[in-house]
Amino acid sequence: MRRVAPNAQHAMTGILLVCAVAGVGAAAPDPERVKVTLVLSGDVGQFAGMCAGLGGWDSLTGVLVRDGSGPVAPDEDVMYRGPLSRKTSVGACGTKPSPTEDQVAMCTATLTGSAKMNVELEVYEGDRGAYIKMEADTTSPMTKSVGGCVEPSEWLKDYYPNGASGISISTVPSGLLQVTDTTTYTDSGASLTVFPR
Repeated sequence: MRRVAPNAQHAMTGILLVCAVAGVGAAAPDPERVKVTLVLSGDVGQFAGMCAGLGGWDSLTGVLVRDGSGPVAPDEDVMYRGPLSRKTSVGACGTKPSPTEDQVAMCTATLTGSAKMNVELEVYEGDRGAYIKMEADTTSPMTKSVGGCVEPSEWLKDYYPNGASGISISTVPSGLLQVTDTTTYTDSGASLTVFPR
């Protein structure tokens, strides 16, 4: 699992992904629509994991709609798309002169923000897992507040809101996101919980 900053991929540690999927509406289940909550946790940036006790979270909620309809063939990928509302409180680790540019110390910065994200969740055929991409909806309001030392603050300003994408969970089986009992798929640093419709 990774978060990708604009023009650069950065490491991320201590990430937990929870994607809760539930049926929408009180009538008969609609197999083309799923309500999701996606939660990422951990610190971000090129020095992720190097500042003890640093962390944070991203929470995204909303409804995703399947491309197409009807049964899914065994060799068919399934794509879900939709806008998710995002709330963020995350930390980044960086360096500062101590006392000069040649002698540095680790320091931290934090970001809080909100955005509307256009999300794609693709379930691969052949039981090859699921892959999630997201991009900010530029027509919707976005907020962010960054504080802390200079280097990680500048990184966080560039990171948000398009810096989190390319999330994979290899244990998600092929087919539609529908189960009869609450089911959790786990991977290294990630889990996907699917609730019955």
